Amino acid sequence: MIQNNAKEIYSSVGDGAGKEFVANRGWLEKCLKRNDLSLRRRTTMAQKDPDLLTGSLVRPLLPDLPNMLIEELA
Repeated sequence: MIQNNAKEIYSSVGDGAGKEFVANRGWLEKCLKRNDLSLRRRTTMAQKDPDLLTGSLVRPLLPDLPNMLIEELA
């Protein structure tokens, strides 16, 4: 969405020197960093009870936990 808007804006205010403006992912990341911005998604996770949240975050890791610990200790 940001990239499409940037292309439209450039086409209307561009200098017409024949240089094509490409608003690719790299341009977007640099633009956001340059302006101290970030892409974030709305979430309701922070509104839940922290104890319930911890369980839902840790549970998917449990099957791989032994292997992760072995790798860390090696």
